[in-house]
Amino acid sequence: MKKKECWEGIFCILGLFLIVPQLLDFILSIFISEEYLNILSRIITMVIIFLYLNFKYKNSDTFIDKIAGFSNTKLKSIIILFIIGIFVILTNDINISKEIPYIVGGIFIAPFIEEIMFRGYIQYLVTECYGDVDGILFTSLIFTSMHSQYYGNIAAIIGVFLCSLFLCYLKYKYKNIIYPSIIHMLNNFIALI
Repeated sequence: MKKKECWEGIFCILGLFLIVPQLLDFILSIFISEEYLNILSRIITMVIIFLYLNFKYKNSDTFIDKIAGFSNTKLKSIIILFIIGIFVILTNDINISKEIPYIVGGIFIAPFIEEIMFRGYIQYLVTECYGDVDGILFTSLIFTSMHSQYYGNIAAIIGVFLCSLFLCYLKYKYKNIIYPSIIHMLNNFIALI
């Protein structure tokens, strides 16, 4: 893979990840209550990113297998289960707590999307162009910079960076994002309780 393709892919995915949720929040806020807005915009963003990856890489089974460690069919099954689960929450007539969407989004959806984006896609691209160590370091720096909610706390920033290094190492060692996703979800679960 050429270095130019590597950087084009990184900037495109980061752009989608940063811009699409903001636009969706603005547009969907007219139709959807605020407690469900974040989850729905993340799901739609994930779908748009997958559509981009499928469009950019014609042989998507091979590419998805490389970045995620499992076939495109399994990935589609996971996405369908996520969407069904969110649909059940959104259409539930029972009076559910307003924290449930935040918990579901923070523990399950956000880590899954972030792992596909950072460890799956960005680490893969940088590793292909510059090697494993650079891929791990660059991905961890980008991941840390995307967690701006911790900018006032240097210990938290260092913690996010070290956690990202560990997640990148798991992706490198096991050649899939299953283990980093599980660890990321457990970390967010502990942080939210």
